[in-house]
Amino acid sequence: MRNPRKNNRKKDSNRMARIVLILIVYVSAVWNVNAFSLEAANPSFMGGFKIRQEIAQNGHVLVSGPAASDREIVRIIAENNIRSLREYSVWLKEHVEYRQDGRQDKWLSSQETLKRKYGDCEDYAFLNAAVLKVLGYRPRVLAVGDREKSHAICVFEKDGKYMWFDNAELNDTDAFSLREFAEYIFSNFKGSLISEMDLSGKTHTILYARTA
Repeated sequence: MRNPRKNNRKKDSNRMARIVLILIVYVSAVWNVNAFSLEAANPSFMGGFKIRQEIAQNGHVLVSGPAASDREIVRIIAENNIRSLREYSVWLKEHVEYRQDGRQDKWLSSQETLKRKYGDCEDYAFLNAAVLKVLGYRPRVLAVGDREKSHAICVFEKDGKYMWFDNAELNDTDAFSLREFAEYIFSNFKGSLISEMDLSGKTHTILYARTA
């Protein structure tokens, strides 16, 4: 004999799954419409915005929606009519102040840096990386220096060549690969190591070392 309570629980579970799916589809659809309208207002970024999805629990329901930090970046681009990376660089110089940390060095997320409107080199680098990811690039945050002291930058490939942000300053290079970019850095700046910085794990991974 079937247990009616068990069947009811199964029906409730199926009903909840359908509700979650509907909410996910609805939120995603609404955001896609908004992103399309923002894209149309920014013709230089016609590749579209790459928005990460986050899943959060609302009561007993899991809801998928665009990441808050990515939404904020798209809002800034749209409201300030930013149409190129050069224009973003100008906006950054005017709205985010360079300020060193105190005795304890802190790595902040893009959302935190935008909220307090200041930061040091790694805060700029992680913010620039977040903006570039939204714009469809694949940036990397690198530390240039040695084991005692380093400076954080954000490097990315655009149209086959590597460019980089040094805080709010956007720079070009003739490097066609990350290794060529490393050689460019070693040739023009002090430092014996180039390492990649990971915000989530607060770690450095050495990529290149200067050869004698």
